[in-house]
Amino acid sequence: MSLGGCPTLEQIRLCDPDYDVVQPWCETNEARCKEQEDGPGDTMEGMGWAYCDADTQITELPACECQSSWWASSSDCSSGVGSTFFACPSTKAIQSCDKAYTSDDEQTWCMTTRNRCREQTVKDDGTEDMVGSTMRSTFLPLFCSRIACLCVRVCVC
Repeated sequence: MSLGGCPTLEQIRLCDPDYDVVQPWCETNEARCKEQEDGPGDTMEGMGWAYCDADTQITELPACECQSSWWASSSDCSSGVGSTFFACPSTKAIQSCDKAYTSDDEQTWCMTTRNRCREQTVKDDGTEDMVGSTMRSTFLPLFCSRIACLCVRVCVC
């Protein structure tokens, strides 16, 4: 069986019953593209594959994961006081760092395990809400020179 485009997780599991990642992937038409990001357990940058969305058939960055334990410095916190957080902190926990959060807020933020990931958003001032702690100063120029990938196939089994 040959799977074309971006398959569903169920289709991937027909080829690889042990596949336990929550995102489908595909081989791409380019070896290096902007949707690739190395992270925990993955070596995808420049390897000709990317995660993708089976519904839209579009390649995408890996899903974001919060670091299990992370430090928000005093400059990260509007309160001016740094703090250690665990995974995705509660609204109450994040209030020690950011006084703008109230009990009405449903989402907080965290440092991610990857430099770039799917759910990162950009604030009005151009900074990111969720930022990996290992951002390299040389990363952005490399990212800007990349092109978007298209899915071609995922596996033959």
